[in-house]
Amino acid sequence: MTTTPGGPGRYTLPHTEMTVPLPVRVVDYQELETHDGVAHTCRLIVDGVDVGKMENTGHGGPTTLYPHSSEHRPAWKALIDGARNRHGDPMDEEDLADELTHEAYMEAEVCKVQRSRTKYAVRITSLENLLDDGDADEIRDVLPFKFAKAVDVTDENVTKYFGQATRRQLPERLVRADVWLKDHWKQFFPTT
Repeated sequence: MTTTPGGPGRYTLPHTEMTVPLPVRVVDYQELETHDGVAHTCRLIVDGVDVGKMENTGHGGPTTLYPHSSEHRPAWKALIDGARNRHGDPMDEEDLADELTHEAYMEAEVCKVQRSRTKYAVRITSLENLLDDGDADEIRDVLPFKFAKAVDVTDENVTKYFGQATRRQLPERLVRADVWLKDHWKQFFPTT
């Protein structure tokens, strides 16, 4: 997973679509199911430097960056100060660590199906925890989608392969769905 330029001095992460002021990679995602949650870790690379490890113990607490040394704290602080979620809103340290870890998780899920022509990664955005006032949390996840035989999905034929039949297999409160095509996401719901 690499960042792509997202405007002057900005880099966009491909899966979460958050922007950061420095080139970032989040690698070596690992998770472990525990008796009360899923613990996960990954490494944070900022501008080519391995800054540290992000961890969440899976007990409901925050995801935390553990820098390799104090000299890496300024790079982390610069990320916190300049990070924006996909809607353009500033992020605090906990939100940034969560989103970066989510980026690593999504990259790991994409890699599982990357070389297959029968399996594709589908990124879904759905509404969860709908409240009485109509507010809801926007949740993003990546799901594998399997075809019975090999297909070659391209930008031009996404709708052919990911049409109504696919929609019935996706969450009820779906807001958006995209499929990963080699190096980018292509939206197929709602139809563009």
